[in-house]
Amino acid sequence: MMLNQSPHVHTQADVELLLASSISRDRAVEILTSPETMAEFFGTRLSFMIPQGMIITECRPKVLRDRLGSRQVIAYRLFFSDRARRKAKPVVLVLKRYADKAEGKKTFFAMRLLWENGFNRQSRLRIPEPFLYLEDLGIQVQERVHGMQLRENLRQNSPVAVGRMRAVARWLTKLHQLDADLTGISIHPPEDVSIKDFVRQMGTREQRTFQPRLEKLASVILARLASFNDVPVRPVHGDFQCENIHVEGDEVMVVDFDRFCRSDPARDLGYIIAQMRTMAFLGHALDGSVHPGLKAFWDEYLSATPALDREALSARTCVFAARKCLQNIYYMAYVLPGEGVEVVSVLLKEAERFSTAEKVEEVLGPPVEVA
Repeated sequence: MMLNQSPHVHTQADVELLLASSISRDRAVEILTSPETMAEFFGTRLSFMIPQGMIITECRPKVLRDRLGSRQVIAYRLFFSDRARRKAKPVVLVLKRYADKAEGKKTFFAMRLLWENGFNRQSRLRIPEPFLYLEDLGIQVQERVHGMQLRENLRQNSPVAVGRMRAVARWLTKLHQLDADLTGISIHPPEDVSIKDFVRQMGTREQRTFQPRLEKLASVILARLASFNDVPVRPVHGDFQCENIHVEGDEVMVVDFDRFCRSDPARDLGYIIAQMRTMAFLGHALDGSVHPGLKAFWDEYLSATPALDREALSARTCVFAARKCLQNIYYMAYVLPGEGVEVVSVLLKEAERFSTAEKVEEVLGPPVEVA
């Protein structure tokens, strides 16, 4: 949308509405996707990011994620010209708005920590550059993401696609081996409450016929988690899954550090394994591509793990994969019901396999059949 060069009335006041924690999701999205409002916002609060001597002539917002009122992620393509109407190269910036401003501050801190410790554009294993955090508005400004989402890679079955999975494993290895001051990065809370809540709330839905199996699964997961003593905590992504990973050649860019914390590295490993299997069950990936890709990912990660630690890591990864499968069942059956009993049933069987397996290799084969 081309912008009128005359001043816009009330647009800055609209942005200031975001200061209120009570603002509705719909109203926040309306403000954040107004070309006029956001052009003025960039021209005032973020003028240092505009090429010198240029003015914004066009602002094109595009919603990337809108998460039920808690966070909104929007990309802006900005076009410029000077007073002689000479144009500059367009710029794309991403704004992430947090209803919980403290959460936004924590996430920005984590991203700056990573950026300053090797996950920057000098590396092929990186994150988007976090430019700044406007604490009053709860808005983080960051670089746009490059590459295709990893879930698209799962629609391919080729050596190139498998090679990308190896690169993803190298990114995760780099994170887990990060040598940096982690003061200020919280430790992941105990799992007891969340796992028990998953099972309890699912008992109120139509999938309550699975309740005895769900309760047994939760008990096994919690017992095995409790048996993991003296596991060193490392920085973990916390939500390491295909939607948050972008690949381009051997370059990997990872986003969404809202759950970044210190925990068992097996958490990230189990999460991505469970998520990729879930995507195959839902038809979002080729069945033939998930197994070789996951095996390549797992083998690459293990190659950088001391031999004496591999057996224990494999066992712990199985439990975290089971935990993530349980969370996915809860999400489909309780939060967004409608995926079908068949998918819930196969995920439950998958979770049960992971929960009792002693090593990842036992369950990396083809998906189980629905009984």
